[in-house]
Amino acid sequence: MEFIGICADKAEEIGKFVKKHNLSFSVAHDKEKKVTLSFGVRIPTHILIDKDGEIMYQEPYPPELEKFMKELRKEE
Repeated sequence: MEFIGICADKAEEIGKFVKKHNLSFSVAHDKEKKVTLSFGVRIPTHILIDKDGEIMYQEPYPPELEKFMKELRKEE
């Protein structure tokens, strides 16, 4: 299982955010917002997508995302 963040912000802002929050996963730059718009995302949202492209979890600013990710890792 792999977690990848997608962000449409400026590249330098993404780098600062990743460093500040010591993220344990990669964050890709969606410069043209193709990925975010394809999922209908207009505000900061966390979405977990399975290998078949199905959405497993979606919620703006979910406080329980880290817990959900840990549970998924246990199932591997």
